[in-house]
Amino acid sequence: MRLLLLVAWLGLAAAAAYGENFQIGTIRGGADSRLHLKPSASSPGSIRLPAGDRVLLMGKMNDFYDVLEMRPRAGVVDHSGYLHESRLEVGRSVLGAASVRDADGWSNLRQTPSSSARIVRRVSQSEYLYVLHGGPWTQVMTSRGETGFVHSSRLAWIVPRRHAAAPQENGRSGLKSLASP
Repeated sequence: MRLLLLVAWLGLAAAAAYGENFQIGTIRGGADSRLHLKPSASSPGSIRLPAGDRVLLMGKMNDFYDVLEMRPRAGVVDHSGYLHESRLEVGRSVLGAASVRDADGWSNLRQTPSSSARIVRRVSQSEYLYVLHGGPWTQVMTSRGETGFVHSSRLAWIVPRRHAAAPQENGRSGLKSLASP
């Protein structure tokens, strides 16, 4: 248990030390909210993003954000691409994204960082969590916008995945699908 806690905490510390600069974005309603393959309005669009969905903003090139759309629904593949800044409401900075890793398939989201704290709700392993602050208890935000704490030993990092998602020649992160390892 101590080893798992140490490994989880080191992952959070490494993200903070490397100065990862991710943000949460919310899709605005309107005409064109499609992920583009390149940072250009003339680039073909792939996936349509529904208004109100939260996405992870990985960086910005000119007027386009490099976006990771994480779907917390079974059978739906995550996608990355570019989205024009006019289609987003940019929110708070985050350290990255994680999901629950527990034999039970869920973990408790708690109001404060303590095992005796009030449980906000159960978070399933199919949900994505935005990591706000690290430590033995990690402060997270759910895709619904709920904030709380999950014990760090119960989390697996999705982003950043430095070794699993090395940059490609075109500078993109290579995170085309996070559904498969």
